[in-house]
Amino acid sequence: MEKKDRLKELASNVEADYSVLKIFSVISFTCLSAAAFGVFLGLGIVGGIAGTGLLFLSCLVMQSLLIKSIARFATGAIFESVAIVAPIMFLKPDFPLLPLAFATVLNFLLIVWSQFSARDALENELKVRFTKISKAVLPKSFTALAIVIAVIYGFAFKPETLFSPSFVDPIVGIAAPVVGYFVPDFSPEMTARDFLAVSARQSLASNGVIDFNVMPATLRNQIIDQTVESSKKALEDGLSISIDLTASFSDNVRFALSEKMKDAVQKIPPYFISLAAAFVIFLLVKAISFIVYWLVALFAFVMYQALLAIGFAEVTLEPRSREIVLMK
Repeated sequence: MEKKDRLKELASNVEADYSVLKIFSVISFTCLSAAAFGVFLGLGIVGGIAGTGLLFLSCLVMQSLLIKSIARFATGAIFESVAIVAPIMFLKPDFPLLPLAFATVLNFLLIVWSQFSARDALENELKVRFTKISKAVLPKSFTALAIVIAVIYGFAFKPETLFSPSFVDPIVGIAAPVVGYFVPDFSPEMTARDFLAVSARQSLASNGVIDFNVMPATLRNQIIDQTVESSKKALEDGLSISIDLTASFSDNVRFALSEKMKDAVQKIPPYFISLAAAFVIFLLVKAISFIVYWLVALFAFVMYQALLAIGFAEVTLEPRSREIVLMK
């Protein structure tokens, strides 16, 4: 055990980076990318979040390769964790501090854990295997970012959002192809009268109740209008909702959700809704992790090769016959 610890101590001494300025620049650039991610996160700009998140995760991979001292990358993790949430405090001054602090601490712990994992991977290899380092860093680092995203948007979520056009309309849009299969020419923007009229016309024609080719238009429209009114009353009685025939299909869905769920949602404690929203958001973000890992690994590898090409760092072979990356 003492021999193993002594070897690790010697390894740390041999692998010590000589350029304090380069170490500072690596940590500073990572902090800047973290702060940029926090700004776009606070502003809710999806493209900015994706781009700066990709950059920040790539910087963490590079940091695990370039910085050898435990104290230095732990110090960097502190500043990086604070840099992510600091913009949120300025952009959203009324945001609750407790979940923000919780996200910061978890973010710090996961980043440090990822750096330790990378360090172990490096110590167990004779050559610097970039893919193995990225695999050690990215799962924990991306989980850290997913937690921050989930906390920010989960605790910013308002119950009223469930009944807003921005929440309901995309759901209706996703369901539109399915509804359109049964109702020809369906559009979420069509009025409820038109929707029920098309449904009635389709139903009556398919059942042979009306022969549109021989029936006078006046009589045909009268039957369809009666069917629309009957369908409206049946829906209102069956679902205990009110239907506005002049409003769009999307608006009626939103009104129905509001009538049926608003009172129940208001009885749920706000913090429980925030936690539930954060959990759902976390799962949604983690669902794309496989794609993110590949994108970040590719981008980080390009950065790694660029730094080696310009002489910022170099791969050397130490007496222990193991490749390491040094900044001199």
